[in-house]
Amino acid sequence: MGVIVSFKQRAADFGHFLKQKAYVPVASGLAVGCSFPVFASEVGTTAVTSKDWESVITAMTGQISVTTVVGVLATAVSAGIGLVFMWWGVRKATRMLFKAFRDGRTSV
Repeated sequence: MGVIVSFKQRAADFGHFLKQKAYVPVASGLAVGCSFPVFASEVGTTAVTSKDWESVITAMTGQISVTTVVGVLATAVSAGIGLVFMWWGVRKATRMLFKAFRDGRTSV
């Protein structure tokens, strides 16, 4: 029971530490962001029309096909399956190792 209480206390202390230290990066980020008014200026603004994007859209539609989409989906699914099995294997190995330490079959 003492381990759980100490872990809860450590987590609460860490949360308190983060709350104390989070003000400095936020304040300095706001100070830096406000010190550059050039980003907010409206120099040379023109309306964007579909003609401006025509070359980009043409290039994109020329590159995308059914085989490309299927290839990307197959790669993503196979990578996802590999990551899930790796995650499962690491969890299984970790549980087995810690169980061996708890049972006294393995020592450091």
